[in-house]
Amino acid sequence: MLDEDDTATRPALWGTSPTPMVEAFHAAVWYILRYCGAAIDAAELLAWRTLLQLPLRAAAGGQSSVRAGEELELFLRLALRVPVWVRVRQLEGQYAEYLHLRPALHRLSTLCVGNHSDGREARREGEDAFVRLLGGAEVAKLAVATKGEGAAALLRVARVCELRQLAQLPLRAEAGGRGRLGAGGPVANAHHDKDGDGDAAAAGAACGRSAGAQPPSTGLPSRKEDLIHRILAMDCAAAAFAAAWDAVVGPVCRVHERLKESVHRVAELLHLLACPCGTGGVLSGLGRSRPPRPLSAALPLLAPSLLLRQAPRGVCVPTPPWWRADGAVGEVPAPPAAAPLRLFTSPASLASYLGALRLHQTLLEAAAGKPRRGGGLGLTMASHTAVEEALARLQQPRQSLGRKRGHPESTAAGGSNEPVASDERGAASVERLLQQGGLLYEHLLPFLPKYAWFACAELLVPLLLSGKEYALANQWLQKLIEEPVHVVASVCGSVTFPFYYRPQKRGKWCHRLAQNLALLGERGAALALLEKQQQNWRQQPSTAPQCAEVEAAKRLPALLQRRVRLLAAVFPSLGGGDNNNNNSNKVAVYNAVNEYQRRRFCRRCDRIAIERTLAALHRSLRRWTPFPASHVSFTSHLLAAKELTIHAARDAMDPTLWSDPSHSMTACRVERHVLRWFGAGQSGCASGWAGLHCEGRWLACLARLLLWDAYVFDPTRETTAAGASAHIWLSPLQDDPLDLVAAAAFCHRRRRLIETRLEFFEACPRETLIDYVRQRSLSREAPRRDAGGSPAREEQQRQRETESEASLWGSEEAEDDGVVLPGQPTPRRGERPEETQPAFFARDAGAAAHVLDVGDLPLLSLLRAIPQGPLCALLRRMFLSPPEEGHTVCFAGFPDLVLWREAPLSLLGPDFKLVEVKSPHDALSDKQRAAIDALCRCGFDVSVARVVEGESPCRGPHSSTDRAQEAALPSALQVL
Repeated sequence: MLDEDDTATRPALWGTSPTPMVEAFHAAVWYILRYCGAAIDAAELLAWRTLLQLPLRAAAGGQSSVRAGEELELFLRLALRVPVWVRVRQLEGQYAEYLHLRPALHRLSTLCVGNHSDGREARREGEDAFVRLLGGAEVAKLAVATKGEGAAALLRVARVCELRQLAQLPLRAEAGGRGRLGAGGPVANAHHDKDGDGDAAAAGAACGRSAGAQPPSTGLPSRKEDLIHRILAMDCAAAAFAAAWDAVVGPVCRVHERLKESVHRVAELLHLLACPCGTGGVLSGLGRSRPPRPLSAALPLLAPSLLLRQAPRGVCVPTPPWWRADGAVGEVPAPPAAAPLRLFTSPASLASYLGALRLHQTLLEAAAGKPRRGGGLGLTMASHTAVEEALARLQQPRQSLGRKRGHPESTAAGGSNEPVASDERGAASVERLLQQGGLLYEHLLPFLPKYAWFACAELLVPLLLSGKEYALANQWLQKLIEEPVHVVASVCGSVTFPFYYRPQKRGKWCHRLAQNLALLGERGAALALLEKQQQNWRQQPSTAPQCAEVEAAKRLPALLQRRVRLLAAVFPSLGGGDNNNNNSNKVAVYNAVNEYQRRRFCRRCDRIAIERTLAALHRSLRRWTPFPASHVSFTSHLLAAKELTIHAARDAMDPTLWSDPSHSMTACRVERHVLRWFGAGQSGCASGWAGLHCEGRWLACLARLLLWDAYVFDPTRETTAAGASAHIWLSPLQDDPLDLVAAAAFCHRRRRLIETRLEFFEACPRETLIDYVRQRSLSREAPRRDAGGSPAREEQQRQRETESEASLWGSEEAEDDGVVLPGQPTPRRGERPEETQPAFFARDAGAAAHVLDVGDLPLLSLLRAIPQGPLCALLRRMFLSPPEEGHTVCFAGFPDLVLWREAPLSLLGPDFKLVEVKSPHDALSDKQRAAIDALCRCGFDVSVARVVEGESPCRGPHSSTDRAQEAALPSALQVL
């Protein structure tokens, strides 16, 4: 590693050495070589080595920077920019606070990429330099004299107003304006004679003022490209153009093209390791809907994350092997440490996966509505062709490979065209692990190229539907449902085990397929498809086989026992026992049971959608046939939330904004208006309700924090009866374990741990729950104002509440009387409460890497009001319920608003309410109905607020129960 510089002159951002971006680049290259090194070609390795040697080469040439790694930090930030040419003045405004920009840029422009002998390279006209720096003279030579191919790209760095000034040079020369422009020419810089400094900027401002004083020419085009073509076609003196460029634009720079591609390749591979096909990682936002980030954003996002993780640990992540701590550079790159896993075994498989990753990013941006050149149906059809061709290449017949009887290979139905074998260092491939453990390594499926292309096909379906290409959409839906992404087989090939793409979404795709068939006029086929899909969950017995009972293979149904005997030929016993003995081959039992459950699993929201469409198709096709009660066997038992009506008025200027009927408040979004409605209270007085619009983000954060041990847990052989499931944590670049993509396997491996934590949180005091969350979260919660009050009043109310609680509950007399805090278990007579916390309560130093940043979400305030029993019951339902019930670890569809009273108006405990907001002509979605049913069954107070236009028949927003509680509050306080 680089030696640390003097900390007295180091900014606070650079608390560790090397700089943040350099540290992220080191970590990325290390783990890329560890897991993808067999698929990286030699040219890419040499380019990465050249970049990592950049600080040492600058120091060897006597040009060492003030801060270590400053040149590489600047180069990486320049390489990740989208434009080819960048203005130096723009860089000064962004990086001057923590980078010595001009000296570092000068060193990058004098170091040559091709020469590796020492640090004293001669500049070769800037063509082979790390950064090519051009002043006005060089720009004039390209744009006016030679008019090279890159002249147009160079001129695009200027703004339209600056291009108009450059295009007026011939007119000013004729009018005698050359002297005014010449007076504002560049001044020699103290760092470099070709760099414009403050004097040049002042001259540019003067030139802009002189140009702004003249009336604009009517003969100049308004479009930027037309101005560029006019400048390239005009006849102007090079000296005048150079002086004008230095005054108006200033120096520009461009990163070496080959090295820029290498930096982007590192960012793509980092995205692959941390977030394969959108499964989570450093790019994921917990419970937040964000626009898709570009692949190049992985490095800038990783840099602050590493700083946060290194601060409590005091250690640095590994660096590539040729980077020495004493500054020496090895001639031959030493091989990285032997890794237990190789994600890609050949450059062809890695290239196919990266192609799918780029297309996946393009489709994400198209689905998010980002404008893109050539978008629309043309982009959709081009993506359709690209996915078809890529899948066809993956399905090509494999070359004849000799098989060994103890090590069968995957069939060609879902794998790549490379042989399935371990490399020369003994590291297993993804295909080999799937052959050995089956669904034990289901979390490694996202690293297969075919899985990545199926992820593109999933995003392609809604784009095809928006273009009314229902037939093509049905083709992809059938492929997603029926075609596996990978298949393993026995030695003889007679028994196979398929792996499907995201089997938890099969119900959604079947419903969408039936809808498309109905739109194409095939309603009979759609009805038959949905009836067959409904039978999958209706015919499951109440005592369906559980994954936790894989040891008791004899208690499985006869059909599953037969499947276990067949799979024993595919998955050899871990203990080397007899494959005919079901109890000895736990891997076969585990795969048979999980295959049975995945084939028949259907999410609750998909069941609602299927039964709703079934009813519509039955009314259309069989109107004279009695409607079978089995078609609504699930939706007929759903619990509904209580409804309330809120009268409001639309804004005259913007129909999406709402206000009160008297228009006494400013117009706002409908969710914000309902928050104000709850906070107004009776007769305009504050009601004590505090709230926010966060949908299911509050529950996602609480689940992650309360079950924190489960999310950072690495399963062992004792926790999984079928054997250890390794490679869940590949690197510290991950925020989530890889098996979180398969929620059923995630919950099963941690079932005992989750049960223990939920039992503790159901019985522990509320303050213990709050302390547990506080230790594992990073919050920027600010003093919140309720919907009808102010922060000062809220703070005073909290202070009075704290003092009253201290005087009431903290006194010795209260303890002697046996008074217990709400949520605290009642102690037995003579028993004193224990002050020691359980072993898992304390957080070790290494756990700081998994601290959850909840932002401004007031989780601690929520925990003071949320009922513990319903919260633990909801988490138990989501994480521990049997698969046949259809619950998933998904936080979509939860009510919009979360409301709570920190000062309870009821003696029974704090008030907590969830409200789903619906504007006129808006109905509950299937996900919302499923979420409301689960919340009501767990005991939450859930309401659906329907906003209607018109005057309210009665004044006051609250129900009679709320008014009764408000009236009873003074008398209750007197009693206390």
